Amino acid sequence: MRWISVCVAAAAASGVLAQSNEPYNAPGTTRVTLANKFAGVVGGGVNDAPIHASGRTLEWVFSGSQLSMLGSGSRVRSAAFRSAVTGNGPADFADFSAWTLELARSLAAPGSLLPVIADNIDSDNTLVKSGGLTVLPGSVVGQPTAGKPAPFSLIAGFEQTYDYVGGNLHLLLRHDDSGEPGVNMDAALLGDVDTNVLFQARKAESANAATTTENVGTPVTRLGVDACAALPRIAARASNGVAGFLGALGAGEFAGQFVIAAEELRSVPRGSLLTWLAFRLAPGQSAWPSGAMTSADFEVAVASAATRPGSMETAFANNELFDSLLVRDGALTLPAQSFEEGAWGVQIHFQRGFVYVGGDLCVTVRHAGFTGGPGPVLDTGNPGTAMRTVVANSKTATGGQFLAQDASIAMEVGYTPSLCVPNSIERMSGGSGAFLFETPRVHQLIIDESQLAHLTPGSTVDGIAFRISSVSPGAYVTWPETDVSVTQFDVYLSTATRLAANMSTTFAANEGADKVRVRSGDLFVPAGAMKVLGPEAGEHSFVISFPTPFVYQGGGLCITMRIGQRFGGNSVNFDGKFNTFGVNGKRSTASSSETVGNNALALATRLIFTRPAPTCPADLNGDTLVDDLDFQIFVGAYDVLLSPLGDFNFDAVTDDADFQVFLRAYGDLVCGT
Repeated sequence: MRWISVCVAAAAASGVLAQSNEPYNAPGTTRVTLANKFAGVVGGGVNDAPIHASGRTLEWVFSGSQLSMLGSGSRVRSAAFRSAVTGNGPADFADFSAWTLELARSLAAPGSLLPVIADNIDSDNTLVKSGGLTVLPGSVVGQPTAGKPAPFSLIAGFEQTYDYVGGNLHLLLRHDDSGEPGVNMDAALLGDVDTNVLFQARKAESANAATTTENVGTPVTRLGVDACAALPRIAARASNGVAGFLGALGAGEFAGQFVIAAEELRSVPRGSLLTWLAFRLAPGQSAWPSGAMTSADFEVAVASAATRPGSMETAFANNELFDSLLVRDGALTLPAQSFEEGAWGVQIHFQRGFVYVGGDLCVTVRHAGFTGGPGPVLDTGNPGTAMRTVVANSKTATGGQFLAQDASIAMEVGYTPSLCVPNSIERMSGGSGAFLFETPRVHQLIIDESQLAHLTPGSTVDGIAFRISSVSPGAYVTWPETDVSVTQFDVYLSTATRLAANMSTTFAANEGADKVRVRSGDLFVPAGAMKVLGPEAGEHSFVISFPTPFVYQGGGLCITMRIGQRFGGNSVNFDGKFNTFGVNGKRSTASSSETVGNNALALATRLIFTRPAPTCPADLNGDTLVDDLDFQIFVGAYDVLLSPLGDFNFDAVTDDADFQVFLRAYGDLVCGT
């Protein structure tokens, strides 16, 4: 397709088509608050364990229902906590020589924790953080006013990710003495109605306790996650393939195409960005590779599928729709031991994000031979009509053969749950440009409910992203050229009091009573963070995360940004559109404290969000019914047993107990009845 060739040429000419394997968005961009109901309100209780002056062992567990919005295989990268008091703390440095955190599936549901810690932990237990921890004075930010949630400012980044594939989640924190007063963290009250139902916590007053016996409030915990969909879902936790596949990631050339059913992508909100993929070793394979391996050219193209898996053709072009986009092109190095037995391998990051518009998906992978050793035996899945693969041993092949032994090579597809407004320019430039980070100013946007159809009420809005305009200055240039600092970037979200077409020039008149300051303080933008790789539109590749989430309850949305002075980088326009349906903007360029503005560009804005847990989990294909189609999917998972696909009671298996849950939903037919 000629336009793809033009796109690649433009990217290569600009010199920004990365040869490395850098993430598209920052790791852990998706945020999930546990327990979900406390995302926008305080828990009401306190937990002193995370940074107490004396040694502590804290054990807590959340029901799998609290994480059921995540795709199986999603990688947890951080855990964060928030203060239960109004003042900032701690008063002095809190130094811990040992502060460790472990995550695992819980063998015990909330309310059923056994006294011996080890008896509650499943075999996937992962030490995600070890070593010391230093908490700087005043770095744990207090509540803005008493009874209002504080930002999640105590953040523990993980050294090792935890792959969540369903079930109840167990967390275990241990730390030694710091010698300095700590900060009480927000937690559920012990008497909360969901204690021992959705969550449970216990502690011991020593760092190396083997048992916990003291019931405490469950700390409100925010996870930073790389969201993904493990494919086929039936084999997300364990392989159900009858044989592995040898031929990809090896010394020879390879081309493979995957057609994925929409039902398999149920966890991916329409409008989200697809940003990476990964493969997994077949069962019984040793960690691979023994040393680093490099391919001079590793390409990935993504498109909406023209065929369903069951009707997939062996000619690649017949399976792709017109929106095929080359999302990765260039050298790729796979580090030594980056594929471990039983775990998904290294993420292969895209250089461009593909906007998923719903429906079936087609992914095509092509690579030149890898140098450095033999290729791996990759895991396969037998998913029925859920997913299918065609492979060839030539990078330039136009078609290939179906896998004889299974329907597909197993694969993960990573995504950033999000949507772009205005919707009309989610895949193309708005054709206009405006300064954003330049001088002190105020920008305000009103987004009508019609633009937010895929933002489910109850979702938490956790971040925002903008993209570079195709309008000079800086057209088609990745930005910034050098690191940039902005002295102030305060963001407020609320329900809009007016439609976009009737937006007031007075900022406060557009803001609802539920206004939340989701972010405050300075902003650092690293060099090259906002990518421009092709002529269609820039990339929403730099997410500005919100320490305080906003819980969307429906209606229009008002975003107010109060921005300080920019230092570093060149002047550049940000993409947007004037006079667009459903989104309107106002701005003042006098200062960041102005109260009145004038007409402004509706910036091409990507809202990063996390949906609430599904209310009808037995609807396995996402069509709002629990019928024979769902029964066929459930039976496949039931036969595998270890599949998380039909695990409705979160015990990490799909068995007779889940069948009873499914039968009740099947009898109701319509979700929510």
